[in-house]
Amino acid sequence: MPKRPSPGKCVHCLRYFDVLTWDHVLPESWYPVGVTEIEKWEIPSCETCNKELGKIEENLLIKLGLCLDPKDLKSLGIPDKVLRSLNPVHGKNDRDRKYRKGKREKILRGIRVSNKLPEQGIFPHFGPLPGVEYREFPSVLLDQDELKKFAEKITRGIAYVADKSFIDENYEIELFIIDQQKEGEFEKLAGLSGEVFDRRPGLFVKRTLVENDPVSGFYSIEIWGRFKMYVSVATKDQLKMVPAA
Repeated sequence: MPKRPSPGKCVHCLRYFDVLTWDHVLPESWYPVGVTEIEKWEIPSCETCNKELGKIEENLLIKLGLCLDPKDLKSLGIPDKVLRSLNPVHGKNDRDRKYRKGKREKILRGIRVSNKLPEQGIFPHFGPLPGVEYREFPSVLLDQDELKKFAEKITRGIAYVADKSFIDENYEIELFIIDQQKEGEFEKLAGLSGEVFDRRPGLFVKRTLVENDPVSGFYSIEIWGRFKMYVSVATKDQLKMVPAA
């Protein structure tokens, strides 16, 4: 069994703890089937943050996994894993079967079905699958707060993995969801051509830092080659220097 982290700060809440746990930057359950040869980064986390973020990651994986292409090698096995997690038949015991049934019912209640493709609100790269004929368009709703917390977690994790840096209370972390047609333009404007952190086919991150600052800059987060988020990290003083729109 791997040793616990030494006493110190939690990467997420920044408080000091005598006892910490290891938290994967990208959860192990998010990696496609067969990914065994790469290091899956871990960061020190308190138990409370680890559990809270774990629930968010589970919710997001279910919703995103239901929308993935089962044939895509970059996310191979994820849709099947999600469906099994919602099927009471695969429960280990009565308690587990009840839990899976409850999760499935909750997801079904949150699905919206329309006769035509919505014109707005589709997450980039998560529209209808090519080559598939749809009679109706089911949609799952993503929680904006959960997305933000997940993006923050990945960003804090990369800062720690790269330089053992903590993104403290002097920094503001902001999430951007960019239309896929404008992603290239946004990356150019953000100067996203710097460091690369590659754990594909799971996680791929690019970041460009502000000079003489270990964490300020822009981060591009890509999971399965499809789920994409952009994050800015800046001090309050740096934000004051940005001209008003």
